[in-house]
Amino acid sequence: MATVFLFLLTRLALAGDGRAEAVEPAPAWRAVFETSEGWTGGDCAGTTALGDGRVVWLFGDSWVGPVREGKHADGSVMVNNAIAVHRIGADGAAPGKAEIEFCWGRADKDGKATAWVAPDEAARGDGRDKNLRYWPTGGGLVVEGADGGRRLYVFLMRIRDKDEADGVWNFEGCGSAVAIVENVKEAAREWRVGQRTLTRIAAGSGASVRRISWGVAAMMEDGDADGRRVLIYGVDSTDGLNKKLLAARARAEAVEQFREWRFWDGRGWSRSEKDAAAIADNVMDELTIHRVGGAGEARYVMIYSKPILDDHIVARTAATAMGPWTEPREIYQCPEPGSDKRLMAYSAKAHPELSRPGRLLISYCVNSTDFFHMAGDASIYRPRFIEAPFATLRDPAGR
Repeated sequence: MATVFLFLLTRLALAGDGRAEAVEPAPAWRAVFETSEGWTGGDCAGTTALGDGRVVWLFGDSWVGPVREGKHADGSVMVNNAIAVHRIGADGAAPGKAEIEFCWGRADKDGKATAWVAPDEAARGDGRDKNLRYWPTGGGLVVEGADGGRRLYVFLMRIRDKDEADGVWNFEGCGSAVAIVENVKEAAREWRVGQRTLTRIAAGSGASVRRISWGVAAMMEDGDADGRRVLIYGVDSTDGLNKKLLAARARAEAVEQFREWRFWDGRGWSRSEKDAAAIADNVMDELTIHRVGGAGEARYVMIYSKPILDDHIVARTAATAMGPWTEPREIYQCPEPGSDKRLMAYSAKAHPELSRPGRLLISYCVNSTDFFHMAGDASIYRPRFIEAPFATLRDPAGR
């Protein structure tokens, strides 16, 4: 569990002596991911504490291969997901490059890198999902068993091509899955990764079918008497202009058994996913939710990139995990889109377990609408980091 924090996320926070203190870049963290061999770029950039002093980073589409003269050079390939593991530093210190271990899948028959986890035969089903692959939602958690063992769950979006056309936007979500690591205590390169499909949206489904991605955030449920229930957030993207936050719960020992999940319907917990009701609107497919604060003053904070392809990062707070949530508040404007109209900033996430005292570490990703622009400039497709000062976790109205 991350160090307990209580903070006010805002573009300008008042320091103890009354001076205004701005949200600032965190260059030490950006430098960690400025690599020239192996993993050399990726997005998503979610984190999950492993409960043993280590943290795992979850990346989406990632470059693997050499960088030469600032470009992704011959021999580089893109894989659909990758991870990195390192020990958590004291007081939010970034690790050295030699201290972080990047992992992806085994080389294919041509010797090229593959994804850390790829859909298996059961996930592919009837094979109608064109180019089916997994992107991490960014959400995950470690559950401790009664025997003291730990199991890592990494939630995944099932992604397929819309059709045979090429293009940056020719993809769609088609359900949810979860990767399961039973031997998480071992080094990341030794992990045995299983998988289970949670939901499946059939190819050719009409607009009336709800498009929900589960596992954008997950945590042990607060106030659970036996400490054995997991709260799992999902995003309903059916209305692309107003995506909605949903909530479900599962027994800790049965997270991968979707039929046993229960869904918040606005008044209680239903057995049917169809009853899942929005607990917040105007969110994004990728976000983080963390419980922060001391006894009697705990708050929940949500961080995400403002819709749609806006260059701002926003924060929302709530007194309980189910809300009600405050309206989004802009806390930072990403500068990259303003420097080049091809660039976009997205996928903002908080990392309290990696934050310095008094500040919250937040990452965001940058990409280009021109693939060859991104491939020709290796500095583009890497996570950026900022640190937001904090004092209290309340919006201007005091909530």
